[in-house]
Amino acid sequence: MANVEHLQKLRMGIESWNRMREDVQNLLARGYDLSGADLSGVNLSEGIFWDTDFRGADLTGTDLSGARLQDANLTGANLAGANLTEANLNRADLTGANLTGANFSYAHLILAKLSEAHLATASLKGAVFFGADLTGANLAGADLTEADLRGARLSGADLTGANLSGARFPKGAEPT
Repeated sequence: MANVEHLQKLRMGIESWNRMREDVQNLLARGYDLSGADLSGVNLSEGIFWDTDFRGADLTGTDLSGARLQDANLTGANLAGANLTEANLNRADLTGANLTGANFSYAHLILAKLSEAHLATASLKGAVFFGADLTGANLAGADLTEADLRGARLSGADLTGANLSGARFPKGAEPT
């Protein structure tokens, strides 16, 4: 269950929310419906958002570093420029999401759905994509340095200009 008081603060505006976040350590919005919400620039770092619905939400530039987003629905969400460093997105659905320029360094995306996602110029350094679906994803210019893509589905993914130094790929799927 979400903390209703926290969500009421969120509706009061970004400045009020971010001031409150400086004092709140345990942000929990498990299973909450935030679909279509404008959360751009909001500090949601270290929050717990298991099974939360963010479909179509605007999370542009949002700080989700260290957040736990297991099983979250981020289908069609806009996370351009968002900070998801060390976030846990295991089994999250990011199908068709705009993740352009987002920072996923050392994030966990095990079994995540990223088909048709826009990850151009995103930082995915050291991210773990084991078993993730990246079918048709745009990874052009992305930094995949030391990313673990073993078991990931990369069919039709655009890796043009991506930095693949030290990245681990599924057997037989190494780029040429």
